[in-house]
Amino acid sequence: MKFPKDYIDEMNREQAERDFLVLGIAVKVGEQAAGFVFSRGIDPLEKLSAMMSKGGQPIGLIGVNRSAPPIPGVIYTRLFAEYRSESWAEEYLNATTQAFGTLFERVADVSVVPIPPPDRN
Repeated sequence: MKFPKDYIDEMNREQAERDFLVLGIAVKVGEQAAGFVFSRGIDPLEKLSAMMSKGGQPIGLIGVNRSAPPIPGVIYTRLFAEYRSESWAEEYLNATTQAFGTLFERVADVSVVPIPPPDRN
């Protein structure tokens, strides 16, 4: 079982290895709801801990890569290892990606392009 700090550390490592405009953890907080904990947000560890204490499940990473024009941003997703064999988790992250993209476009006033997760083979 992973603890909130484990997920935050994984997100921070990914943030350090790649060039993201924004990177966060997608958290399943209900059948029809998702929460996000962002690496550059206020106290991400406290926020994730609170979500998990209420039954939230950290599913994977979601973010927007920096990229050169003409594409202002590309959505990046990656399931956490413990969910890679779960088809529901991939479906949930894909649905979350669409919602995240819409939200990001409104906030950042840019267009984003979803990309498929990396091949797991």
